[in-house]
Amino acid sequence: MWIIWYRNVVADPKIVEENPQHCQILHLLLQYFMVANYFWMFCEGLHLHLALVVVFVKDTSLMWWFHFIGWVVPMAITSLYAYIRHLSVEDTKYCWMNDSFPYLFLVLDE
Repeated sequence: MWIIWYRNVVADPKIVEENPQHCQILHLLLQYFMVANYFWMFCEGLHLHLALVVVFVKDTSLMWWFHFIGWVVPMAITSLYAYIRHLSVEDTKYCWMNDSFPYLFLVLDE
């Protein structure tokens, strides 16, 4: 996603100035996959912990939870981030390239 972001958005200043919707969607996809990456690392650690400590847990029942934690929870967090950030007109300029720190910490604190 970083390669796609830099090649299609950052490399073309005209797109950044025009602020089309597809560059905002790319930004949200980038955020989603970054959050999902961290949640999947959490799932891997949780699976290792459960494999070593709780031996008699069925992997089939856990996989549903891992998929939920790894894909759905990051989607909820990214959706909340997009909604909160969309409320501020100043933060939706330039393909959402500015970091917008108050919104990041607001989402991460919950």
